[in-house]
Amino acid sequence: EMPEFPGGQEGLLKYLGGITYPPIARENDIEGTVYVKFVIDKNGQVTNAEVARGADKILNEAALAHVKKMPAWKPGKQRGKSVKVQYVVPIRFKLQ
Repeated sequence: EMPEFPGGQEGLLKYLGGITYPPIARENDIEGTVYVKFVIDKNGQVTNAEVARGADKILNEAALAHVKKMPAWKPGKQRGKSVKVQYVVPIRFKLQ
C-alpha cells in the first residue's frame, strides 16, 4: 500500500503547484523542471529530501524547500506494517 498525501494525488498536485516562483528566477527568465527525491518514513514524515535531477540552482533550492515543508502523509504499508517509501516528484517552473 503506497503512502498517501492528504487529499490524495489531487492534493499533492495542488500542493506542488502552489510553489512560489523565485523572483530572481522570474526576472532572469529561468525555467526548468526539478526532480526532488524524498522518503516518506514510517510515521508519514518527509525525510531525506534531495534534488535527484536539477535545473538552475535557484529553482533547485526553491523546490527542495517546498518539499521539505510538506504536511505529513499517510504512511505506506506492507503486510499491515508501516514502511519507508521513496518518492520522486517533478516540479516544473514555467513562466506564463
